[in-house]
Order: sequence, then C-alpha cells, then structure tokens
Amino acid sequence: MPLAKAYVFIAKEHNDLHLAWELSSKIRSCQLLLSKAAMKGQPISLDEAKPIVTALSTLIYKAQDAHYDIATSMMTMKSHIQSLEERAHAATVHIQAKFDAQACGWAFGMNVFDLIAWRKANVTGRYRYWQEQNIERTLWKLGTLPPGLLAFYGLTEPLDRRWHVLGLGYDVNIDNRLIETTAVIHYNGNMKPWLKLGIGGYKPFWLRYLNSSHPYLQDCVTA
Repeated sequence: MPLAKAYVFIAKEHNDLHLAWELSSKIRSCQLLLSKAAMKGQPISLDEAKPIVTALSTLIYKAQDAHYDIATSMMTMKSHIQSLEERAHAATVHIQAKFDAQACGWAFGMNVFDLIAWRKANVTGRYRYWQEQNIERTLWKLGTLPPGLLAFYGLTEPLDRRWHVLGLGYDVNIDNRLIETTAVIHYNGNMKPWLKLGIGGYKPFWLRYLNSSHPYLQDCVTA
C-alpha cells in the first residue's frame, strides 16, 4: 500500500486523475478489509484477499507502464520529501518563535476561571481552532491536554500551592503536612489510589471519603 499511495501522489502530479482515483479506491478497499479483520479478530482468508490484492497490483503495474518507472518515482518522491522537510523546518521555527519553551504547563486538576476574561480572550474559539487543526490527528494523537495548553497559553496565573497539590499518582515524596492543609489533592499519574499499584501513603486520603455502599461502587474492586 505505501507504493500504491506514492503512485497516487505522482499520478496527481502528472494530472492523471483517473488513475489516481482508481488507486485510491483500491487502497481504501485494502484498508477496509484489514479493518474488518482487526475488529473481528480473525485472519483474512485467501478468497477475501486475492481479488483486492490482485486488483491493486494490476493498477500498480499500470502506473509503472503508463508513466513512471521505480527510479523516476523514487527521485520524484525524494524531491517532494525534501521540499516538505524544508517547509516543516520553516514552520517549526515560526511556531517556536510564538511559544516560550520554559513556560509552565497548566495542570487541569484545579482551576479558578475568570469567565469575563475567558470571553474577552475567546478561549472557546481558540480551543475549537486547535481541535479543528488536529482533525486528522497529525499534531497529537489523543487527549484534551494539548489543545487545552494551547488554548490557555499566556492566559494563566499560578495559584498558591495550598489550593492544589498534584502528583499523588506518581510522586512518593510529597509532604503529608502539605496534603493535609491543601484544598484539593490531585491523583494525577498512573498510580491511582483505587489500584493495587497506588502509593500506599496516599490511599487513606482517598479512602476517607469513599462511600463503599454507594450503588455505583458495589461492583468495583478497590485495592
């Protein structure tokens, strides 16, 4: 499929849109077959794969015979890759100039929002903008943290640490006196207090408020 995708690109460059469409159609058929197999958890049978792979192979040979031998294709792709690398480097330099690499990250666990300032800065619009930019998941894979950090960049102020102590899901060296006097404790990290790998010294703070008789918790197994 990578070779077929390369020929799609080259066919478009040579304005052979019909061949590009044919290749794209067969690539999608291959992807759909693989997707169905992955969802079912079963291997692809020869009867399923043969017609699709044969059709795609025929089109690849057609592309080679009609327009492009392998050497020409490689040179063309190398030229485009070099051009893309130059553009990516220029974009990286441009983006870096707009952000401070030493800026503090924003912890989502505890926030006090000024809604008037929120509207004035159009934070919602900024957040949606970055979500739309990543619609194909090329900037980041998953999660709400990256667009949140971008949307609120330059718009946050630090809180007194007594408001929010974080790290109880990974940091074993937090002073218990600080935990006892803070307004909010945040079990961010992988070692959640309800898991066996949770940090033992921090579990009592969570268990203190756990209502194990609640219907939602009846079927849960807590460590």
